[in-house]
Amino acid sequence: MASKTILIYQNGTSGGGSKRSLLSLVKALHGSPDFKVQIIATNHGWFTSKLDELSIPYDYVSGFENLLTITRGNIKRHPLRVLFTIASTIPRLPALWGRFASVAPNCMVINEGPREILEFLPFIFRRQA
Repeated sequence: MASKTILIYQNGTSGGGSKRSLLSLVKALHGSPDFKVQIIATNHGWFTSKLDELSIPYDYVSGFENLLTITRGNIKRHPLRVLFTIASTIPRLPALWGRFASVAPNCMVINEGPREILEFLPFIFRRQA
C-alpha cells in the first residue's frame, strides 16, 4: 500500500486543548510507514515548541503572527486596526497557498476557526484527483 500524505496546518490562534489533540495525532502518525505527515505552522508557540522537543520537522511560514491580535474584543474596540491587520496579511497568502499546493495531500487536518479562513480557502474547494 502506498503511503498517504497528510497535511497538518496549525496557526497559533487555536485554543490550547485543540493543540494538544493535534499533537497527539502528530505523534501517532509520525514515523508510520503508511503515512507521510507534513506540518505547516504560521506561528511559533506551544505547538511548534513541542514539535521541536520531539524532533518532528515542520514548515514555518512567517507573516501571520499578527492574526493573533484579532479577538472579539479588538474587533469591537479597534475595527480599523483589525482590518489593517487582515489587509497586511493578504500579501503573504500566496506563499502559504504555495506551500499547501506543493504538498499535494491526500488529507488535510486544519486546526483553525473562521478568522483564518482566507489562509486555507482555496484548498477547501480544490478538486479531488
